[in-house]
Amino acid sequence: MLPDKRLNEVFKRIYFDKENLVVGEQWHRDVMHRIRNLEPTRPRTEFLMRFEQFVWKLMPVSCLLLMVLGAVVMNVDLFSDGDMTGILLTETDELSLTELMEL
Repeated sequence: MLPDKRLNEVFKRIYFDKENLVVGEQWHRDVMHRIRNLEPTRPRTEFLMRFEQFVWKLMPVSCLLLMVLGAVVMNVDLFSDGDMTGILLTETDELSLTELMEL
């Protein structure tokens, strides 16, 4: 038999025999004793773990700030279209290396 089939057979047998199982009070006490004796989980002390928690706490504020800044940039005209065109057309002269060194 393949390992998977053997495992399935064991699970089937356990499943069908579960009605005949009797769990006593001692089993409950042993389980609760083991649970009480478990060591506490270690808190996240690594820098990246704490940084990740900090980033996720600030994520809603960051998204809201991006939306507000996007709306402001779309509604506020820093340069008029004519001014931008003028700037692009007048600044077509390229500086040579000698001119840059003289500055």
